[in-house]
Amino acid sequence: MVTPTVVGVRPTGAGRRGPGRPRALHVCTRYLRGGSERRVADVIGALTDVDHVVVVGADSDLERARRELAPARVVGEPRLVRPISPMRDLRCLVALRKVMATGQYDVVYTHQSKAGTLGRVAARLGGGPPVVHSLSMANFGPGFGRVQGGLQRLVESRLAPWTEAWVVVGADLAERYRRLGADPARLHVVRSGAPLPDGSRAPGPAHARLAARYGFDRGRPLILHLGSLDHRKHVMDLPDYLSGVLADSPDPPVLLVAGEGPLAEPLAAAFRRSGQAEDVRMTGYVSPVDDLLVAADVVVLLSGAEGLPQVLLQAAAVGTPFVAHPVDGVAELLSLGAIGRVVPHGDVPGAAMATAKLLAEGTPRVVAPEFASALDEWSPHTIRRRHRAVFERVVGSTSTRSSVPRQHTRAGATGGLVVEFLGLPGAGKTSVARALAAEMPGVSLATDGLDAGTPTVARTRHKALAVASEVLVRSLASVAAARCVASSGQDGPTAVLRRTTAWLVAQRLVARARRRDVIAVLDEGSLQAIWSTGLVGDHRLLLDAWTSRPDRWRRPDLVVVLRLEADHAAERLASRGDPHSRVEQARGAARTRLLRQGHAVLDDLVDGLRQGGLAPRGVLEVEVSADDTLEDTVAVVRATLDAIVGMNPSERGGPCILPPFPANRDI
Repeated sequence: MVTPTVVGVRPTGAGRRGPGRPRALHVCTRYLRGGSERRVADVIGALTDVDHVVVVGADSDLERARRELAPARVVGEPRLVRPISPMRDLRCLVALRKVMATGQYDVVYTHQSKAGTLGRVAARLGGGPPVVHSLSMANFGPGFGRVQGGLQRLVESRLAPWTEAWVVVGADLAERYRRLGADPARLHVVRSGAPLPDGSRAPGPAHARLAARYGFDRGRPLILHLGSLDHRKHVMDLPDYLSGVLADSPDPPVLLVAGEGPLAEPLAAAFRRSGQAEDVRMTGYVSPVDDLLVAADVVVLLSGAEGLPQVLLQAAAVGTPFVAHPVDGVAELLSLGAIGRVVPHGDVPGAAMATAKLLAEGTPRVVAPEFASALDEWSPHTIRRRHRAVFERVVGSTSTRSSVPRQHTRAGATGGLVVEFLGLPGAGKTSVARALAAEMPGVSLATDGLDAGTPTVARTRHKALAVASEVLVRSLASVAAARCVASSGQDGPTAVLRRTTAWLVAQRLVARARRRDVIAVLDEGSLQAIWSTGLVGDHRLLLDAWTSRPDRWRRPDLVVVLRLEADHAAERLASRGDPHSRVEQARGAARTRLLRQGHAVLDDLVDGLRQGGLAPRGVLEVEVSADDTLEDTVAVVRATLDAIVGMNPSERGGPCILPPFPANRDI
């Protein structure tokens, strides 16, 4: 075994971006006038020393967002829409990935369901910044259909490992996600800023003002529905609900419907058809809402899903009782001392009966002392303090950040040291890589998780996911690589597909390996994919493309070339019992011919490494003879890596053995 040679070694820390003002990217499905939109403003108001960029979807009020979220920069994304739209969702995913790759953000905040899904996937595909998912409500549970809720529950469970933190409006919502599998240490209850009504106002004068304003008898009891007029609020149940209340109440009440939304006109028409025009007043959007909440005798909410209903919080703050379904937040409010009645989902007659009983009882307006004390959680000071605490937990405090370089920058710009093994089949690439990962501190084996015993279906599915991820993240580079392979003279379309797949899987593997500040060793990487292309066709097309465009391709930082003569490689392969590669499946002279061709391709690749700088930190060549054991080869490679990357355990603070990358994750 000869002494290894090292070419072009560069310091490990080269190329890192210096410290600066932290940046946050917010992705919001739509920005209109609701509770989830208010949480975007809460985060921006809490993090005044952070530069904020807000991406809002196609259905947003862009001018409102820019006015309310200043000084944040707000941009519209026309491909971000609430309904499932495969092509627009795919294009939006690519667009978000590009924004994250070029913006050098320290953290991504996702708001609302669709933004939460696409934002977390985009960040994960490119090894981007950590994601904080802001939740005003769950998108699964009793208020959703079995199919819809089940699919969304499945999606959220799969996204849980990709979420650095959740900020949720209430304890009930946090518990729902804990049962889903979210790490309790990453669940943070941060209330949504809500304008609480003035409890010093007297109900009588407020009721009189509303009667005069909206033209109803001031002696009639008042029921209030306050909120968006949309399907989630189940507002089309209000006519049946009101009919039941009127039938059960000796003193017929008036229903005040305050709010706007897409169902405003259909709801008004439904009230007219029911002959309830004299019993209903639809006010449109109202602000402030103090008189409404103080004057109301009962607040009704028929929503199928909530996080912690703001209107019920506001009602409880002035002692007004409510009737609602058991959505998230209702039990929490009742436990704090709010007054209310809960009826099963969909039980409209039950809601009407509960309302009639509350009106008949004349419930006194009393705010429990414990509830008044708990209202401090909704104060602006407390909300800002908790948002800052989550940010510092995820990203780090500004004082700590000043001395620590950013870890989440453009994909491939920073991260751990990536070491790729290159050599003929039988040279020992996999065995040496595994031995190093097991023995050396701070080394992890980055592998695609596939071996000769992996079933064909599992192998195909695994590679398909990796290819899809790479195409989404780097579509232009993927197309360029496919063209090079297609023009390389492979023996048919199937071979072109296999070689292109091998290249894309290798590129994704390098991206995975670079996500952590560890030393990751690859037994099958991009260079080995180029080598495979050269066994039958012309590998120089792909090699030249890679050399000429260093900004387009992911590259290893150090290449370990295991040099084994073709005849010795043939002898080793003959002893393997389960051949799976093209060379292993060949026999006799055909195998020897392929190995000699592979040896020539290997020489060409090494020349390219030296001339084109494909490996910025160096090339390590190790001659492996027929008599060398695995321990001999590992010893030489380890000694050289120790010298190159400074991996003395005493200098690194002790061993840090990491498990191999899982086969079913990090794709």
